[in-house]
Amino acid sequence: MTQTFLVVDDHESVLEGTCSVLQSQYPDAKILSASTAAEVEPLIQDTKPDLVVMDLSIPVKLGETPAIDNGIQLLQSVLTAHPRLNLVIQSAHAKSIIRLKPVIESHQAGFTIADKSLSSKEMLIKVDWSLKGLLYTPPEMRNGLEIKPEWLTLLRMAFVEALPIKRSHKNERLRTHRSPLLDPHPRRPRSLS
Repeated sequence: MTQTFLVVDDHESVLEGTCSVLQSQYPDAKILSASTAAEVEPLIQDTKPDLVVMDLSIPVKLGETPAIDNGIQLLQSVLTAHPRLNLVIQSAHAKSIIRLKPVIESHQAGFTIADKSLSSKEMLIKVDWSLKGLLYTPPEMRNGLEIKPEWLTLLRMAFVEALPIKRSHKNERLRTHRSPLLDPHPRRPRSLS
């Protein structure tokens, strides 16, 4: 059965290079390309690709300015709508997807990240891993600090806007899990005597 790959990048030279490398490794594969976020979903629906290789810094529509947030939104949409689609994120901005970590970890198909600085050989390894259903994220993403938007809102309210935060059972639970380094009044261990 012929495999179908979709490559998404707004830089023509990168797009052509990636398609060429894929075609040389998978000579029987059908390689499709897109340069905007708006083109991706219809192509996925129409062609049901086995793999999508995408950059994050892309425009929504032709003529618009590329932005990482466009790629992040597209990636989130694709992960949600197509949980069995193999994906390779080929981007110099891969760390920015840390906010999608829970969605990525629950993805039911292959998902790998290939920094654009990787050699063609290394990129093809990430493609192979994704096609095999493996999940690969770089170590700095796995160990990175993840701050949820709700936490940022709470921190801004407490420290920037100086709003009092009412204590509740939830707040108490959060309080018991705070780092001693951040707690101005750390709890002292009780003596056993």
